[in-house]
Parts: sequence; C-alpha cells; structure tokens
Amino acid sequence: MIAATGLISTQVKADLTHRLSTSTQLTVDGAATQATRIGSTYTVSGNNITAGTMGGLTKASGDSALTAPATQTQGAYTVTTAGSAFSLTESFVMGDSVNPIGTGVDVASGIVADMQLTVVLLHSLEESQDH
Repeated sequence: MIAATGLISTQVKADLTHRLSTSTQLTVDGAATQATRIGSTYTVSGNNITAGTMGGLTKASGDSALTAPATQTQGAYTVTTAGSAFSLTESFVMGDSVNPIGTGVDVASGIVADMQLTVVLLHSLEESQDH
C-alpha cells in the first residue's frame, strides 16, 4: 500500500508571498520670517553754523506710545559768519513700528494653534504565487 501511494503522488511547489505595508508621513512646514527692526536715527553736523534749537527725536505718545517709532523734531540753524563758507548736513531715518501682540501668529507655550499641516497615508498590497 505504501508503494502504491508513492507512485501516485506528484511533486507540488506552493511558494506563496503575501505582504501588507503601511507608511505614514507627516510634514509640518510652517512659514518662517526673520526680520531685524531698525530704530529711528537723527544726525546733524555743520561748519560755520549756530544752532538756535537743536533738532532731534521725539517719542510717540498716547495709544501708540509703545508701538510707534520716534519722529523728528525740526532744528533752527543760522550761519554764524555771514558771507563765509558754511555747511550743514541733517539726516533722519524713521525706524520700524512694533507690531502689537495679537496681530500676527502668537506662540504660547511652544504651541501654534492655527498651524497648517499635511498628512499623507500610503497603503500597498503585494501578492505573488510561484508554481
């Protein structure tokens, strides 16, 4: 009986591969801005000039006192020796204002409440059967 069974059986090859894979990718690309604010500056220099009133900078007042840049005050200058050569150079650069808290994206405790993010989820299924 064993000999008869051996003659009837045939060789079977059944290699089966089944793979499931899932990958997740999280990308957080928050916008970034870096800026350096400048302060207001005023300079004046001259030769053969008398200053009646020196020009300068005046700080803002009222509601914008903490956020507005300094402004320029005008000076009053006269030539010291009439008919002689003179020079006067006056320069003013208005600085940047400061944005008040709450006008941009504020970060508290390292958390940005309204940051956009993108999530990509990929699935793949691969089956193969060799005979």
